[in-house]
Amino acid sequence: MTARSILRAPLPAAALIVLSAQAHAAGGEACARAAERAQDLRGGGKLMAAMEELRACVQTSCPEFVRRDCARWQTEVEASLPTVVVRARTREGRDLTAVRVTVDGAAWADGLDGLAKPLDPGEHRFRFETADAPAVEQPVVVREGEKLRAVDVVFATPVPSDAPPAAVTAATPGRGPWPWVLAGVGVAAAGTGAVLGVGGLSDYHGLQDGCGRTGACTSSQVSPVRTRLWVADVALVVGAVSLAVAGWLALRPLPDGAVVQVTGAL
Repeated sequence: MTARSILRAPLPAAALIVLSAQAHAAGGEACARAAERAQDLRGGGKLMAAMEELRACVQTSCPEFVRRDCARWQTEVEASLPTVVVRARTREGRDLTAVRVTVDGAAWADGLDGLAKPLDPGEHRFRFETADAPAVEQPVVVREGEKLRAVDVVFATPVPSDAPPAAVTAATPGRGPWPWVLAGVGVAAAGTGAVLGVGGLSDYHGLQDGCGRTGACTSSQVSPVRTRLWVADVALVVGAVSLAVAGWLALRPLPDGAVVQVTGAL
């Protein structure tokens, strides 16, 4: 018998049994490793990854005793695996569906459909993003076995495209209302000083025309006039200083990091 005819001859039944046993043993080893990994992941709280391994070791290609254990563990892990339902809305209560959700920096949902999604137990950092509103981040602690955990996020009201432009004022932390306050004080003080000064000068000239000619003015006549003129001088000085400081505050260059206050829609 030639070598070619030997290769074409059917394998003996014993050889087929050996090959089948080897293939079954290789598959059984893979199933056993999947079951072992599932138990390790389950012990570490990685229930979603454990479910993937358990789905591998319940296949019909795995030995029956491995399938039996994996099926039991799969039921237990599924009961322990939490589920989360996310709701997003505006401040007015309008539901939003076009929301991208990431959990711990990884993509979790590209939109909201009201369906529950599984999530490993523990503390997670949710981030919600939608158009026309700032992103929202929220820490959430999910407990083992917790089903239909509601996570509710409220976005700032989106700005309509036809909203009026923002109104920008010149108020900054470095100026505030003080230029206007000092300007008001300066105007009031200067006005008071002018009124008192005019009245005091009128009284002074009256004294000069009267008792001043004879030199018989008494202290009771001179003292009120002198006080009025002194107060007028003080008021004029206060007014001038206040106006000067107000002008300096209003016209000085803005300091680094000054924040312009914005009112209206952005």
